[in-house]
Amino acid sequence: MDMTPSQKAKITRQKHREAQRAKEAESREVKAKLKASLLTVVDNEEATPAEKLEASKLLMELI
Repeated sequence: MDMTPSQKAKITRQKHREAQRAKEAESREVKAKLKASLLTVVDNEEATPAEKLEASKLLMELI
């Protein structure tokens, strides 16, 4: 059975919304992991001051 252009457009819009949601969820997940990693560096007593400074700068850019 053939679909009307309206039906095709509706399906396309739905697929696009789902893809956007997935992309946004992945982006949030990556940011959360990056933030956690940078905070680990900042809190690490063995990290050099330069490493802590760089991690702090990257955190500020992330926020």
